[in-house]
Order: sequence, then C-alpha cells, then structure tokens
Amino acid sequence: MTSISPTQPDHGQMENRSPTLSRRDFLKLLIPAGVMIGVRGSVSFLSRDKNFLRPPGVLSEQILLSLCIKCRKCVEICPQAIIETVTVTEEVAGSGTPKLDFREGACDFCMKCVEVCPTGALEMMQMEEIKLGLAEVMPEFCIAWDWGSCTLCAEVCPYEAISLDEQNRPVVDPERCNGCGVCEVQCPGAALRSHRTKSGRGIVVLPVEPV
Repeated sequence: MTSISPTQPDHGQMENRSPTLSRRDFLKLLIPAGVMIGVRGSVSFLSRDKNFLRPPGVLSEQILLSLCIKCRKCVEICPQAIIETVTVTEEVAGSGTPKLDFREGACDFCMKCVEVCPTGALEMMQMEEIKLGLAEVMPEFCIAWDWGSCTLCAEVCPYEAISLDEQNRPVVDPERCNGCGVCEVQCPGAALRSHRTKSGRGIVVLPVEPV
C-alpha cells in the first residue's frame, strides 16, 4: 500500500488566503434569531412559544425551521420509534417538524435520522457536541422523594449523569447529561401514576434553551 505524506503548507499562500467559514458557521450567521421564515411562498416573522426536544443534529431552532421540508424521513427511519412530528395544535410555525418523545423509548444516537435528512436540517455532529435536553427530577412524582428506595434512574443512566444525595434521591449532573431519555423511559413512576403522560414520570428530559 502506498503511503501518502502530508503536504507541507505554503506559508506565503496561507498569509494571503482569506479565512473561510464552515457550513455550520455559515448557517448560524445566515439564520440568526428572529429570522424571517418563508411559509408556502410567503415570508413572515414567526415566534416560537414552545420548546420541543429535537433529534440529534439540530444546530438551532431557526436553522431547523428554515431547512426542514417535513418529509418525515427521520420519523420513518428511527429504529427506536421516538421521533414524531409537531402538530398544528402544538405550534403553527413548527408543525410537521421532528420532535422526540421518550415515553416508549430512548435515543441511542445511531444518527440514522441525520443520515437520511435531505436538506441539512439535521447536521452530523460529534457525540460530545450533542445535547438533546436535560433530565430534571420531578419531586412530586419521584418515588425516591415520595417513599424512598428507588434508584433506578441512577442505575440505568449510560453516561453516569445521575448520582444520589444523602437520602438516596436522584441528582442530575448537567455537564454529563445529554438528554438521551433512558432515565425517563425507565422511570417506574409513570406505571404507578399516569403511564401515558409525562406528568407521571419522576424524571423527564426537558428542552435546553434554543441556540
């Protein structure tokens, strides 16, 4: 096999070369907060009144809303079946765009949704760059807070983002948590209360502030 030696840069050329932007940086500059978004040929200012958990690869809400063509390819390919679409009743501006639902499964970061996205609304990222949301303990529904003895979320967290306090109650480390949803789907609080609604979970993943 022929080895390829790295080419030494021409420092003279480098000095005269203009700095270039990556596609990611270009999109962030092109679509700032408050950008005008075209909807079916018309252009209007659209404000977001709700936050949603988004699939991996979303650089910002503005970029997603501008580039997503609502093709549902990410929904169809997700092996965990956790990607749904925002409904009109939830939000007009984002209706048809993908969101995550951890009631029946969690994200394993397979990135298949990113691979099939035809427009770049979902961008390939390094694992350490991805933060889907942040898990938050709900004391009013958490078994550990109510009756004690439950430590399941801390045990199942694949990123060791949940520890226990002096009373064996879960505490989330925001630096380690990437919002994968494993804790939420495994929480037994829903089975003891309201299985089909997030209000029954002792721990849920909430959206982080949009970029």
